[in-house]
Order: sequence, then structure tokens, then C-alpha cells
Amino acid sequence: MVSGDNTMGYKGKTFRILPNEYRLSFFKAKVDVHQYLDGSISIFCQEKKLKQKPLSKAKVKFRSHRSKFGPAVIEPNEHRLTITDH
Repeated sequence: MVSGDNTMGYKGKTFRILPNEYRLSFFKAKVDVHQYLDGSISIFCQEKKLKQKPLSKAKVKFRSHRSKFGPAVIEPNEHRLTITDH
């Protein structure tokens, strides 16, 4: 199943699913992963091959700063995750 940030994990690796002409987001979509003999993968949703790119943990950069909504906001590349004390 695809996460809210259009990513999914497979065998310890993370992949971002890119928007296509039918959908901008694949959040909660059930997908099939095909792994080939050379180690490459393809991701399918409803029998349509999806464009994807692997994400390297080294490329994910976090930046933290204070926010009026909570103690810190962590911003990985294009998406925001707000952490607040409850």
C-alpha cells in the first residue's frame, strides 16, 4: 500500500511513485511489485505500469525550525511533517 507522500517500501528500499495522467496521488492504492532477474522492479496499479524512482536515504534532507503550531517542523524535500507535543 502506498503512503500519503506517494512512497512505498519494498525489500528495505523506498520508492516514490510519480503522478500520471490518471492520478496525481496513489495514497492508499494497492499496488503490485514485479521484480526481475536483474534486480530491477516495476510497480503496477490496476494493471497499469507506474512511473517510479528509488529514494536514497542519503538524499533525504531534513531541516528543522520553530513553528507557532508546535516545537518543530521537519521538512523532507517536498513534504512536511509537523511534530507537536500532546
